[in-house]
Amino acid sequence: MSINSKFTINNVLLNQESLQKKNKYSCPICFEYFYKKSVYQCRSGHYACRECWEKSLETKQECMICRSEVNSFKDLSRYEENGCREIINVDQLDIHIENCIFKFEKCSHDGCDIVLRLNSLEEHENKCDYKLVKCEYCACDDIIQMELENHHDIYPKFPIDCPQGCSIMVERDQIKSFRV
Repeated sequence: MSINSKFTINNVLLNQESLQKKNKYSCPICFEYFYKKSVYQCRSGHYACRECWEKSLETKQECMICRSEVNSFKDLSRYEENGCREIINVDQLDIHIENCIFKFEKCSHDGCDIVLRLNSLEEHENKCDYKLVKCEYCACDDIIQMELENHHDIYPKFPIDCPQGCSIMVERDQIKSFRV
């Protein structure tokens, strides 16, 4: 069932002033409310109404906020297609945004600046180069994933091939330096 209304959101809001102060429900470019408007976002998550994107893409092929490359509407995602499809009341929006699996979150590992949607963040964090891992040889459990190989290169108990060419693996500190 579709309801056609002659009113806009501006006519029905009870507290327009507080909504305008928050500026969460309007286009950051034209400042019109997102009521019955198509909203698109760049790859970094910056959003604007379709009308503003159309005007901007006529002259520049970039996001109006971060200036990342946007060649056409194909480079943009539409909330209805690639984001949350939940239908909620405006008064529930803040609670929904807090828990929505489509919100953007920064990786929790120190040093990683990647920002992804919550529904794909766990996969990234499981293989993130900044994830803390445990060395299987020394039981040290605070090594950054991308530094594990360097850790192995200096750890004295790390097993290496015998320098004499036999097939035995020996701990690095068991090999004595000898002069020729």
